[in-house]
Amino acid sequence: MTKLNKLLQYCNENERKRFIKKIKFPYTKNKKISMKKCWIWNGNISKKVPIFWFNGTTTTAARAVYQMTCNKKPNICYHTCGNYKCVNPNHIKNGTKSESIHNAIKLGKYFNTDGTFKHSILTRDQLILIHKLVDTGLKCIDISKKLNIKYHLIHNVLYNNCNGHIDLKKSGK
Repeated sequence: MTKLNKLLQYCNENERKRFIKKIKFPYTKNKKISMKKCWIWNGNISKKVPIFWFNGTTTTAARAVYQMTCNKKPNICYHTCGNYKCVNPNHIKNGTKSESIHNAIKLGKYFNTDGTFKHSILTRDQLILIHKLVDTGLKCIDISKKLNIKYHLIHNVLYNNCNGHIDLKKSGK
């Protein structure tokens, strides 16, 4: 476990032991922990999200493992593997909401099987553009005026995890 201790170095021994106990590790043929495959979280889950008590507060297991390996709080953690139960630090990245959405789209995890989201209003292209504009520093009201989209839709997409206002058919995809 010394490799794990080195990897999860930015936490106390008790937190590291508690965290490791909650993971189902995949092993290589040499009986070593695989650093390439997903490490599945077997600990507490709230609203389908793995959670862990870390640094005196409840946080997502992905955020906790990111902090344990990088010694900094992430903006937004996303899984490059697309498995929300994975806590392999090699699969968890820190980034912007737009990067997270682009990753989900790339993995095919963003849309229903028919390519749409329920109650879709905005096109996929509009949603991506909204996230790109906010990354440039524009505020919701300015994006609303620029794209001629109601302010509450922009706000909900950015702050209420309502990224599902998409209809691929409207964007011609």
